[in-house]
Amino acid sequence: MTPKAFLTFSGVTAVVVVASMFIVVERYATATFVKEKEPIFPSMHDKVNDVTELLYEDKQVRIKVARQQDGQFVLAERHNYPVSNQIVRELVIGLAELKVLEPKTKLEKLYPRIQVDDLEKEKSLAKHLQVKGKSGENLIDAFIGRRNFDTTGLTDEGRYVRRVGEAQSWLVA
Repeated sequence: MTPKAFLTFSGVTAVVVVASMFIVVERYATATFVKEKEPIFPSMHDKVNDVTELLYEDKQVRIKVARQQDGQFVLAERHNYPVSNQIVRELVIGLAELKVLEPKTKLEKLYPRIQVDDLEKEKSLAKHLQVKGKSGENLIDAFIGRRNFDTTGLTDEGRYVRRVGEAQSWLVA
């Protein structure tokens, strides 16, 4: 066989193999339905720029970040030590973009497993997060639980969240 014939047959074979791969992939493709996910904190979307205070607390730590009159965020309990506005902004936007993946437990006895129980409980591992707006209203008031690495999507990581005053907990990402 001449080199010219060999190259011709090789080229035809490569084209046939690539075409057959596309046919197989197309044949076994599945139809997917993606429901639009709802935000866990719907009031945050329009009020990202109105945040004046963030309060984080767990059993060991309490951190309050407040916005001063000049717009600079500070650690209020650390003699108004300045906090990067960029970091606070990224945090607030991240909170506003959290979407509900699925509902989880409503049973109070199961809250400790996913760490969304009340901080008043003796062995609570929950983290309480409050975000307040310009008029002092709570934009976010929730218990943030443990991470879940069994989620799908862009982050491959979710968190359990339960809003204060509600029995329902959620997996969010």
